[in-house]
Amino acid sequence: MPDTIDFGAGPAVVVFQPAGRIGGVIPEALSQEGISFVERPIDQIGELKADSGPRLAIVIGAPANPSARNSLRQWVDKGGSVILLWCDQWPANELRDWFGIERQSEDVEGGYLWPAEELAIPGLSSECLQLIGRRFLYRLPADAQTRVLALGSAHPAAAIAFDATRDGFADDEWFWAGQELYRYSRGRTLIGPFEVPGIGPVTPTTAGSGDFTGDGFRDNLIVCRGHSYAILRNGAWVDGGNLQNRIRHVLTWNPGTGIWPIQLFLEDGSFFIESLDGGRTWSSAKVFAPDGKTPVPTDFGYSYEYLDDSGVVRVALNLFSQGAFFSNFGAGWIMPPVLPNIGPKYLYANVIAPTIGYASDAARTGLRDQISLLVYSNVYGRDPVSGTFNYPLQFHKLYSAGPAGRHPLVVNRGRATAVLYDIERTIYQLQQGLDHDPNAAVIMAGGLTTFNPVINVFDDWIDYTQLDLPQADLHERLLRVMVTSLSPAPIPRLWYWPNGLRSVASLSHDVEISVPDQNTQVATETMRIGEMAKEAKRHDTFFVLMTGTDVNTMSRKDLAKLEAEGHQVTIHFDTFGSTDFTAANFQMQSNLLRERGVNPVFGNRDHGLSWLKDYLGYAIMSQPETVYDSSFGGGPGYSHCGSVLPYRLYSLAGPAFESFDEISHGLMDIADGDFYFSQLVPNPETSMVLPLDDLFERAQQMVLRNHSAYYGFFDCLFHPVVVAGLAPPIPEFFDRVKKLAQFMTEKNIPSLSMKDVAVWWRARRKVQVSLRSWDRKTLRFSAVTSAPLDGVTLVIPQRADGMQLQSVTDGNGGAIAINPAVLDGNNYGMVTLPRLDTNTTDLAATYA
Repeated sequence: MPDTIDFGAGPAVVVFQPAGRIGGVIPEALSQEGISFVERPIDQIGELKADSGPRLAIVIGAPANPSARNSLRQWVDKGGSVILLWCDQWPANELRDWFGIERQSEDVEGGYLWPAEELAIPGLSSECLQLIGRRFLYRLPADAQTRVLALGSAHPAAAIAFDATRDGFADDEWFWAGQELYRYSRGRTLIGPFEVPGIGPVTPTTAGSGDFTGDGFRDNLIVCRGHSYAILRNGAWVDGGNLQNRIRHVLTWNPGTGIWPIQLFLEDGSFFIESLDGGRTWSSAKVFAPDGKTPVPTDFGYSYEYLDDSGVVRVALNLFSQGAFFSNFGAGWIMPPVLPNIGPKYLYANVIAPTIGYASDAARTGLRDQISLLVYSNVYGRDPVSGTFNYPLQFHKLYSAGPAGRHPLVVNRGRATAVLYDIERTIYQLQQGLDHDPNAAVIMAGGLTTFNPVINVFDDWIDYTQLDLPQADLHERLLRVMVTSLSPAPIPRLWYWPNGLRSVASLSHDVEISVPDQNTQVATETMRIGEMAKEAKRHDTFFVLMTGTDVNTMSRKDLAKLEAEGHQVTIHFDTFGSTDFTAANFQMQSNLLRERGVNPVFGNRDHGLSWLKDYLGYAIMSQPETVYDSSFGGGPGYSHCGSVLPYRLYSLAGPAFESFDEISHGLMDIADGDFYFSQLVPNPETSMVLPLDDLFERAQQMVLRNHSAYYGFFDCLFHPVVVAGLAPPIPEFFDRVKKLAQFMTEKNIPSLSMKDVAVWWRARRKVQVSLRSWDRKTLRFSAVTSAPLDGVTLVIPQRADGMQLQSVTDGNGGAIAINPAVLDGNNYGMVTLPRLDTNTTDLAATYA
């Protein structure tokens, strides 16, 4: 490598995108992390130069032309660095040549990332991060000269409990995850490869257990994947076969005496074949029609045992279908199906859908009455006595405390790093949930479906064991660490906030009534909150509902006073009491607020952008003055926002909504129990689900953790109608909100309104930092923006090539103050430029 590296006149990083794409999640991630870049079509990889220009390439996908892939390899051999994304698109033999990794034949859906020490950051600590999307598994031979920067673990694909030791108790739990078998027995887990003789390594997607010989022991298994099945009988894999149809799931049960029936549900689970002789022969196909007429698709099933009121052992069957359980207690399938009661019901929505279920004799009583439901890797255990499910535990923390069962996920060899999971899809869905047909939202909001998840598209796969972790931000931060670790020169990056602020926190308030005739009380409480926030030197954001009688809650004078106190007032678009999500309705409600003196209308919050994002994305985009939305974020007493930094939403068609940023709120007040927690606790209208002490303790801890480790914008949402005690059974808690505001001020955590955050973030996007040269002593770089901006802060590594940062000077040689800071566990110098304008500002950092 030459003594002096010439970066040319642009950023040090180039992002090569697939044909037809510019922008997207990866460029947004780099922008968030303050790393400037240029974008190029992937077919221009061959134009990379070895003597000048960018020195690090991020390649999304694989160039179709083999010569282009070869030229990239040659560029790396001459001193360039590369990060490969979408590695599953690369030829397996080329990845093996680059990194020594071997692609396995099976793929998995989702899982977790476990960073190695080189990639770990304090914000992660011992935590893991969710992965989303399908991906191949990879293996690293023992002799490969490759560093593993992160390991991956797969969600359990199948689980059963049976009597593996033939001691009379079906308490041996087996889980298949990736290509590993987790065997749990009496508090100990053994993890190892799973192979079926004659077939080889295989990961079952469903399994069943029971007595398939009639000898009285529940020690037999059937495992299935695709069209194939294999049966373990008397300790040996003796039977197996291939079916014409794909096997969806298995159901077995105890008939009381003799051999257990086995049912293999096929394709979408609406029909099955049955064996009454332990899997030796099979019936013709039968339809699952619980009403006796209509075939119903099913996802998984299990059986369990219980004692009835007279002490007689009974057997029950459960089949999970489209969000609910069909149950059979011996007299036929019960209609209608029942929603699983294993977690919060958010606005009457069933937000948790299990993916696997099984029953075990964990108490060793002879009854398989301990039901466990898995939502991917969240394990919910049911108490046989109370009939309720516990708060979930993370599977891989519960059954594995180390790297056993994990596989390479991020690997590095020399100046090349490969990311072996879909980081784009992972970030995208952690930030904005699942994609749904927006037309379905109109039907659901109208209450015309059996299940009505108006609010939450984070159903089914959100990890309730890691609610307070901004996982999308941390995936983006890991990408930044990969970039800076591969760069041949220290990279100055743009800090998140103006004037070097470490983090920002605020309070926001949705101004609306919960029942008629509360307008005066809500207005009084809103003004009291505004005055309190002013005294605590905070800048709050008030979202005002402008439909129905809520229009009359706040007067023009009230709103003007809130703004004069330094707060921001904007629209709370009503998408809960209406199915009109059009741009015209959004503008109409905004105009009602303008008539009361609020102009321009800078931001928005609504009920359910996650479900309605295309409708509301286009509605917000139709009003250019509205530059942020804050609909994603925390539910009652918990958070699932994915990010504590602003980000862009993407339409179902693909492009981002660029006229506004999403600013999540991290925590919400408890809200009334009947409305938010129906079916979760007995008598929710009179029972406190989350004590106020717990809520505000969590709020304080989340504020502090954001300040120390995440450096984001943390917002707590408190409804004046709830704070005032107008939503039974919650008492008035104004003093608690006041103490929280004072706490943030006492901890020197700055306050910005959401408008201020949005305006800053949009201006920050226009700043570009370019490297010029690095001669192992002096780093020359520049900063420029398309519109003047005050308070721009740059973060510069304190160490480079074994040397310490000594000084930072401007183009005239004038010294610029360096403020030392420990960020993500590393030492940096923070340099604030009082004003950055459209003329390029030349800078130099000297090391010695």
